[in-house]
Amino acid sequence: MNNYRNILLAINFDEEAPQLLKRAVQRARIEGAALSIIHVDQSVNSTLFEGFMDLDTLCGHEDEEFFKESISNMKELVAQSDYPIKNRLICSGELGDEISSIVQSYEIDLLIMGHHVSSRFRQLFIAACEPLVRKMPCDLLLLRL
Repeated sequence: MNNYRNILLAINFDEEAPQLLKRAVQRARIEGAALSIIHVDQSVNSTLFEGFMDLDTLCGHEDEEFFKESISNMKELVAQSDYPIKNRLICSGELGDEISSIVQSYEIDLLIMGHHVSSRFRQLFIAACEPLVRKMPCDLLLLRL
């Protein structure tokens, strides 16, 4: 089996984000892979902003204000990493569609996501993410938080 070349970490800016980033960095080091991070900002109305932007492109862009909190959180998280982050992506819209689009556009071969130990509520959430898992065009690594 070949090593992964492009790893994408899908992150939510909660208290487990630093732990998830640390584990993604470990995997990227093992694989000798480029590591990118994506955050799908559900607070931004997708009719106001559609698609995704790299953090560097977003800063100074007219839509920067929509993502002010996400930009700040991304910068803070990335500053904790001792591994180069190739792309820092922020977008709005439907989680599965946005991540699938990024995976294809950036030739991602491994997507890393965190998940919590299941409760009945979370099992319903996992069921809602099932289409994402089913249609993902790359390998998917779920890390227990």
